[in-house]
Amino acid sequence: MRDFLKEAQSTLTAPKPLKKMLAEDKAGLIGALVKYLGNPDIYKRKYAAFCLGQIGDTGVLNVLQSAHDRESVAGAKEAMAAALVALRSVPPSATEEQRAQAVENVYDGKPWDSKPGSAG
Repeated sequence: MRDFLKEAQSTLTAPKPLKKMLAEDKAGLIGALVKYLGNPDIYKRKYAAFCLGQIGDTGVLNVLQSAHDRESVAGAKEAMAAALVALRSVPPSATEEQRAQAVENVYDGKPWDSKPGSAG
């Protein structure tokens, strides 16, 4: 299973591990990720979306939807769509790992709730 916060570390050039930043200042990390949604680098936009989906804070739905609506690059648009599905569909009680799995599943064209290893 993927951990987008770990994967995004080098792409987003964070000063310390994103999981640590999340624990110390969730609002600050979310704000930084939201800013990356407008970055010229497709990989930064993609990872920002993936991370927002994994974190699961539905307060970013409107800004993520706006970024999705104006996104012109397929890979970034699909990442944003996957994050949106996870934010709208995964129950608030889900773990970060379950949200990351949902984002990965949707991005890979599977149902958000398919189990690892299933044909989904």
